Amino acid sequence: MKKRIRNVSMILLTVMWCLFLSGAFGANQAEAAQPLPAPKVSLKVSGTRGIRVMWEPVSGADGYIVYSKPGNTGQWSVLKTLSGGEKEHYSNIYLEPGTRYEYIVRAYQDVNGRRVEGTKSDVAITITGLSVPQMRSVTALSYNQVQVVWNPVVNAMNYRVYRRTSNTIFKEIARVSGDITKYTDKTAQPGITYYYTVKASCTWENQTVLSSCHIKGLPVKTSLGGTSIQKIAAVNGRQVQLSWKKVAGTQGYVIQRSTSASGPFKKVKTIQSGSTVSWTDTVPSAGTYYYRIRAFKQQSSGFTYGAFSPVKSIKIELLEATDTFRNYTGYTSAKAAIDSFAAKIGGMSTYYNQNGYDYVRGGKEMIFATAKNAKVSSGVYNISIYNTGYDNLVLYGVYVGESIKDAVWKIKQSGYIYTGLLNGNTYAFRSTDRHKAVFLKESGGKVKSWEYDIVSSQMQIGELNQGFRQGSGISRVASMLGI
Repeated sequence: MKKRIRNVSMILLTVMWCLFLSGAFGANQAEAAQPLPAPKVSLKVSGTRGIRVMWEPVSGADGYIVYSKPGNTGQWSVLKTLSGGEKEHYSNIYLEPGTRYEYIVRAYQDVNGRRVEGTKSDVAITITGLSVPQMRSVTALSYNQVQVVWNPVVNAMNYRVYRRTSNTIFKEIARVSGDITKYTDKTAQPGITYYYTVKASCTWENQTVLSSCHIKGLPVKTSLGGTSIQKIAAVNGRQVQLSWKKVAGTQGYVIQRSTSASGPFKKVKTIQSGSTVSWTDTVPSAGTYYYRIRAFKQQSSGFTYGAFSPVKSIKIELLEATDTFRNYTGYTSAKAAIDSFAAKIGGMSTYYNQNGYDYVRGGKEMIFATAKNAKVSSGVYNISIYNTGYDNLVLYGVYVGESIKDAVWKIKQSGYIYTGLLNGNTYAFRSTDRHKAVFLKESGGKVKSWEYDIVSSQMQIGELNQGFRQGSGISRVASMLGI
């Protein structure tokens, strides 16, 4: 009996232990049947070669498994297994710059010596940063072109070029492919300082990453090109003909003149056309003149100028009418003096017995005439010079086209007495020795023509004081311009 009871107790004890074990196992099975939830993952790019993988902790996790896949075609692999449930991040370093990386994180539990993995997180994607393009040079190629050059950046798919002025922010002006490391800006304005910088970029499935850039940018200032005087020549006496090299992009040219190689130079002409490359100056008197030219362009920011051309000079040798006849003694010496004068000028024709004059040389808007016997009352003098437009021939420095006011002053300073105004437009003068007369004909405030007369008799020249009995106020030599 006792032995039966003892057997029943053993059976009951065995059943109870089995039930206990089966319950514990069921509990573990029930717990394992509920997988750990997926972590919420975020990524942070660190420079050009690092990515920090971060996630929110999962309750009950004994560790985490981090998976990674480079690019969009690589294979998933375990990057790192982290034990300890409090681990919430992992830094993936030594990566390729400008490359796409994908990450998954899942939590796990250790159950009865077995690892039970939870649900995988959503895929987190990011791109490593790109290196800053190192600026090599910024060079002005012309008045409106600037070349920007930089060093290549690993894995850059494109480059973006930016430009600013000293008082504006950077604005993108161009994009070029990743195999190009220079760009020519053809929209610059001369005279403005620009700053250029470049960013590298790469794009993965519509996700774009831009590098940083040179913060200030490299400066450059374009300018108009310099010119050079290609021709300088004396024409028609006091006129200087200039031509120069054309400057691209210019609005016009400023021409300066001086009587000294070292200056000071003064502006004598502004050419308001970039395509005009020649001009004729009229100088005030004989002497050596120095010229320089520069291009200009007017913009909203003001005027921009190119460099001055190298200085070029020219010597103007004017013929003074009074110099040739200082030694007048008679018809023979007058004729010789006129021939000498005509030889210096060239292109003068010879005539005899014209309008009371025995010998005449004419041409180039001038007449030189001499008479054996002067008849002032009839408008005939021993020597007469009449000039209506030859700039190289001057009378006491007076030239055709000069201000009549300045011309009158010059004649008076030469020792002549003003004797009256003839026909309302001709100023008459006689010398104090009564051997010479000067006539200045005015039109529009300028000297239209001048006449210089010499007689041997003081009595004859004295008739000038009686109002010039010749009706026109100019001697008969004036009527011979058509010969």
